[in-house]
Amino acid sequence: MCPDTNADQSVPPLPPQPPPAFSPPVPPSFPRRRARSRGPLPFLALGCGGALLLALLIGGAVIGGLYAGSKVVDPVVDAFLQQVNDGRFGEAYAGLHPRFRETTPPEQFELFMRGVVDALGPYTSKSIRGINVNSANGVTTTVATYAMTFERGTATGTFTLTNGQIVRFDIDSPLVRSALECPHCGQTLDAFGNFCPHCGKPLTEAEETV
Repeated sequence: MCPDTNADQSVPPLPPQPPPAFSPPVPPSFPRRRARSRGPLPFLALGCGGALLLALLIGGAVIGGLYAGSKVVDPVVDAFLQQVNDGRFGEAYAGLHPRFRETTPPEQFELFMRGVVDALGPYTSKSIRGINVNSANGVTTTVATYAMTFERGTATGTFTLTNGQIVRFDIDSPLVRSALECPHCGQTLDAFGNFCPHCGKPLTEAEETV
């Protein structure tokens, strides 16, 4: 027997569905634009430029300080060296700071300067290499270092000035150090003199002929 195709074949209704949970709308997505990498070069260039500018400023300040300081020290040192060149040791000694003259007698000063001139020859020129100025309690101390040229060689000269007067100086040169060796015993002397403190023999021709 065939089923009746006209029979009621209705499907029972579905039970009511709960409303869908709310979810915010998703914004449309767009392709992200990649930021163009500039790399470290611009920052490196800026850093180098800043460092170069800073170096130029510091260099200018150092040169300016050297120039300003040397304008004060140079005339004093030049006058002193010219007096030594001319053999006017008494005038050179009189222009030194009282503290120097309190610790060094004029005879010792003249012996040292004659020894420097005998070793290096007359002074000819100098150029500033460094300068330091310090002021405290009304006292200005300046230390200037020069590259010095003499007739027979070169030397490094360091001059300390207190309120514009030389209170200490040092002239360092291989020729001076060689001249401070006793020709008899070979010992190094602390200062130029007439006799070697080690062997007692005379250091000058005048003393040898006496």
